[in-house]
Amino acid sequence: MVPDHKLMFVPINKKDKAYYVSAILNSTMTQLIVASYAIETSMNTHVLNNVNVPTFDPSNEIHLELAELSKKAHEIAAEKYRLLDELKALKKSLKGTKGEERKRAKEKMTALKEKLSEVEEELKKIEEEIDEKVARLYGITDEELEEIERLFGVLMG
Repeated sequence: MVPDHKLMFVPINKKDKAYYVSAILNSTMTQLIVASYAIETSMNTHVLNNVNVPTFDPSNEIHLELAELSKKAHEIAAEKYRLLDELKALKKSLKGTKGEERKRAKEKMTALKEKLSEVEEELKKIEEEIDEKVARLYGITDEELEEIERLFGVLMG
């Protein structure tokens, strides 16, 4: 893989460490930091120059918890995108269908949308857990985390 000027390449040789770094880089705190100085349409790769990611320590409970949560988040996100692809294909196949076939397809679509909603809710909970762990890692209080989430919401509109 050859990264370009908008793709950040971080060489990591252990899965747990990669998931740990991913958890921190995808946390609301890091997203707020990056959003405060970078333009979304012209993102740069200076994130690691502006965000201090503590070195992964496999004996640190928070580091291991973040790695595990990140792994779960990746698995759930993969399921979310699989469901979205299935929904897209089903919508496309609805064109030209009639009667009972159309009814079955719509019922399947409804079931897929419900499953997607459940998966998105599960992912949201994991992301909140990651934010709480990252906050603990950096010594951020619950009140400060709430303010960070509020500011990120305002900034992202």
